[in-house]
Amino acid sequence: RSDVACYLILVSSLFDGIDGKVARWLNRESEFGAYFDSISDFISFGLVPAGIFFYSCVGLPFLSVSIVCWIYISCCAFRLIRFHHLQKFGCDKEQLFFKGLPTTASAVIFVSINLWVASSRDGGFVQATLLLLSSSLMVSNLRFYNPKSLSISFFSCGFLALLLNLSAIAAISSAVLVVGALGCIDFVVVD
Repeated sequence: RSDVACYLILVSSLFDGIDGKVARWLNRESEFGAYFDSISDFISFGLVPAGIFFYSCVGLPFLSVSIVCWIYISCCAFRLIRFHHLQKFGCDKEQLFFKGLPTTASAVIFVSINLWVASSRDGGFVQATLLLLSSSLMVSNLRFYNPKSLSISFFSCGFLALLLNLSAIAAISSAVLVVGALGCIDFVVVD
């Protein structure tokens, strides 16, 4: 089931956010750990989202789905290699910004949208478009703000998460009301 895999990617994104902090806190940073983190990011945020897309897009042509998966996986690998290179050679010491969309953000965006559109008729097209867009953003030279550079308290993070969840619930409720109202109008017009 792809929804379970999507939720597991969301959980792995939380662990990805704290693994480096834990290593620094325990004074256990190493080059091996950096490589291991990159390969786990590649699997969790590159291969697994591509696999979810591949197995959930039954209605699209096999060759198109395969090409989209290959592009996404290749861009994810390039993004991680570039990040590791910039870290190793000190080109990116400030860490206020990332060069290109981080793989974690790309995967989280994909699975969040996937949970909403996977069962819809045009879900495969939406997923393919999203994967291609995020692929191009990962290898771009655009600067994306690094949330790890912020010093936010645990309470502030919880409050922000609560606000985001409440606004998502409000948006979904509004959409349900609009769709329901349109369904009633359509029902009245048909009769």
